[in-house]
Amino acid sequence: MGLVVMKFGGSSVATPESRAAAIGHIKSEVRQGNQVVVVVSAMGRKGAPYATDTLLSLVKGSDPLMKDLVSSCGETISACVFADEMIHSGLPARPFTGESAHIFTDNIFGKASVTGMDTEAIKEALSQGIIPVITGFQGRTAEGETTTLGRGGSDTSAALIGGYLGADIVDIYTDVPGVAKADPRIVPGAEFMDSISQEDMKTLAEWGSLVIHPKAVQAAIDFKVPLLRVRSTFDDKPGTFIGREDTPGFAGIAVLKDPVNVPDEDQEFIRQLPEDSTVITVICHGGKAPEPAEDISVLRRGDVIHMAVSRSDTTETANKLYKEYIGG
Repeated sequence: MGLVVMKFGGSSVATPESRAAAIGHIKSEVRQGNQVVVVVSAMGRKGAPYATDTLLSLVKGSDPLMKDLVSSCGETISACVFADEMIHSGLPARPFTGESAHIFTDNIFGKASVTGMDTEAIKEALSQGIIPVITGFQGRTAEGETTTLGRGGSDTSAALIGGYLGADIVDIYTDVPGVAKADPRIVPGAEFMDSISQEDMKTLAEWGSLVIHPKAVQAAIDFKVPLLRVRSTFDDKPGTFIGREDTPGFAGIAVLKDPVNVPDEDQEFIRQLPEDSTVITVICHGGKAPEPAEDISVLRRGDVIHMAVSRSDTTETANKLYKEYIGG
């Protein structure tokens, strides 16, 4: 018997149909004899009644404690609805908040860091054959105040919970069939990967890949979680395994849209770029590195190269690089 943490994102819990598809994946794991812990995001995306941005729009002030408390309601509603539908489908389930799951954080509201987890309540539920449905994105301070982990916090919650519980795998379910070698919205037809290393995935996520948050990958690295996986709620394909081993050759391309996750040591490189530029990141192990034009700013980190290009040239350059690496 293995232990699987299954995280379902906003699109996976947004409608009765998507929740039914998610529950189908849970039943598949149970049939295989695995113990399951579920982590859920808020239902839907901006504009949906219980989405995080919608809830935040209800409060006019900027008090961080108040904003965390109201925004955490989305995951709480989601956990209750999802657990209820699991029970009606024949799966014993119980919703847990960050507080009742005993996920502890520091006092930095809006972007809290998890400082620990007392797993006793979750393990007790599992011992009784109950599937815990835990709210992602949230925890509690030592004083009992509700905090949120920031954007992508449910991914991070899932990886951390998997780490504290000693899970065999943490599955991140979303609306795409895995991690692509480039953003398909920029490079149409980009291939989806069977596997990628945790370090490469973290780098791509820091520099623009949006499929998983870099803090979630870092949590898996820190806790030595054997595998992360990104897969679709809406099909049975295996998805992309994110493991500890490097993948030889071309690992992917990322296009930076927001530098918020770029490592601190590289922020100076970002600050020195012209306003109309963006950064394309290429990772290739043991292969030839691209040779940017002399007037392009470049930052190299081993097999990783970050190159600044004019924003208007981003799509053309990304497609050219992708074809060069896939073809070569």
